[in-house]
Amino acid sequence: MNSPFFRKIFLLLITFSFVVSFWSCKTKKLFHKEEEKVFETPEDYFAELKHNSADFEWFATRFSGNAIWEGRTHSIGGSIRIRKDSAIYISVTPALGIEVVRMLITPDSVKFVNRMESSYYVGDNRFINQKLGANLDFFMLQSLLTGNDFPHFETSYFILSNERDLIKLSNQHRRKIGNSSVYLIQNIFIETTNYKIRKNVISDNSGKFITANYSEWEKIENQLFPAALEMVFTDRSTHAELFLRFSKMGINLPQNMSFRIPPRYEKIDF
Repeated sequence: MNSPFFRKIFLLLITFSFVVSFWSCKTKKLFHKEEEKVFETPEDYFAELKHNSADFEWFATRFSGNAIWEGRTHSIGGSIRIRKDSAIYISVTPALGIEVVRMLITPDSVKFVNRMESSYYVGDNRFINQKLGANLDFFMLQSLLTGNDFPHFETSYFILSNERDLIKLSNQHRRKIGNSSVYLIQNIFIETTNYKIRKNVISDNSGKFITANYSEWEKIENQLFPAALEMVFTDRSTHAELFLRFSKMGINLPQNMSFRIPPRYEKIDF
């Protein structure tokens, strides 16, 4: 063991062990698993919802599905185009591919054309809410279509609980920012796998309910957008349902939002 040969072998083994140990430590450092996020308050979950919100300047998609309206089921298809916080364009075409309804919704107006009845409407969102039995504004509709939370409502005073595999956030008086007279009764159910909204249940003191269910998601430019949406609208006298599957989704490409009312169409008044 005292021979020069064994001393060289001994030193070589020590050097090798040191190198392996050094690179092992560095490798562990480089590939250290990120710690799981821990959320303890409703504010934590709202912050994560905001972080995972679908963000875009333009959004466009085709849709297909069916609608239950006034007790009858209709197969529908068409397209939706959104310019964020500015306009929502919806064109509805049945199986034959001929447009029957077109709408252009902005924060303060609604334009509607019914080609089956040669009629049109220009006014505020009371038209949509009366048809659906709901109380929706532009920003709520934009959020429901894209799977986001309502950005113009406060996030205070929510109660946090678990319901099966979902996180539930509940508020009996969720108020609109800057307008304390407008409030919602709301239950938000959050997926813990992607921190997106699985189900959103909204009602008010007049007995109107909106339920939005999101069963599938599609990643577009590293963001998750709904690929399937079910919406149910109910009040004391109205029940309507929409089952939509989205396809050919894209974001941030400018869209044609032109809207023309054909001559000789009859105006609808309320």
